[in-house]
Amino acid sequence: MDKHEDVCDFFVYAVGRLNNWRLPDIAGIEKLRRTIVHTAAWPKDLDISNQRVAVIGNGASAVQCLAKITGC
Repeated sequence: MDKHEDVCDFFVYAVGRLNNWRLPDIAGIEKLRRTIVHTAAWPKDLDISNQRVAVIGNGASAVQCLAKITGC
């Protein structure tokens, strides 16, 4: 195996799949009368066609699901 070295100013070790997911702590979120899901526990039968969708977050999951939701 060849050795490879990279140099950077910042390294972000973002392994979301290794942590315990949770919904964001947003005041009043329990008052929403809508379906609330987390990408880590996305229901297989969830139909979001012709729905308005809000995506909270900026991680890889948010970017990937946003692209799928918008049809990009």
